[in-house]
Amino acid sequence: IVLTSCSQTNYVKIRMEIPKKPEIDLTSYKDIFVTNFLENEEVKEFDINQEILDYFSSELKKHLKKDVKTTDISVKNEEDFKNPDNWKNINSEVEKAAFFTGSVKYSEETRKSLRKQEKRRFDDPFPEESRIEARSFYSLELQIYLIDTQTGKIIYDRNFKENKSYENPNQTPQFAFFDLILEVRDKLLEDIQGYDRIKERYLLVK
Repeated sequence: IVLTSCSQTNYVKIRMEIPKKPEIDLTSYKDIFVTNFLENEEVKEFDINQEILDYFSSELKKHLKKDVKTTDISVKNEEDFKNPDNWKNINSEVEKAAFFTGSVKYSEETRKSLRKQEKRRFDDPFPEESRIEARSFYSLELQIYLIDTQTGKIIYDRNFKENKSYENPNQTPQFAFFDLILEVRDKLLEDIQGYDRIKERYLLVK
């Protein structure tokens, strides 16, 4: 119980930490191999595949306390992820491991809107003025799979889609990418590790 408060004489409102179970149990997996991601759209500004490899290999190793490595495995289309023959026995010398893989789509656009601003000049007969405001809008879609290296079967499957806009129209795609992948990381770790949610409950009192 985190906090209690009386709002009436016949019940007490309490806030409780309710644990959420992980979506997947990785306790028996000793190693994780982060593979190349399938790029559904080419990103010219930076090497997004290398950034994903570096980012998740570091974050998974830090948060899961497992041996995490990168490996040079690529697929040609989405269906290849679902074919066990493409994955099983690639790392046959490892007893219990999983591939961390998937696909990525990253896009950007500039959106313009009409914004009204009040003028500060007191004697201006036209108190408002309009101007065109440009914003940079970025979208990151990551389809993430965890695949058992021995059976080749998918043990985790989730699509993440994050969006973010910036007032600065010159925001760099690489900077925005790290903002968005941070959101993906937090949701992914919640699925793997579980987390405590705060819920309000009412306790009747005599």
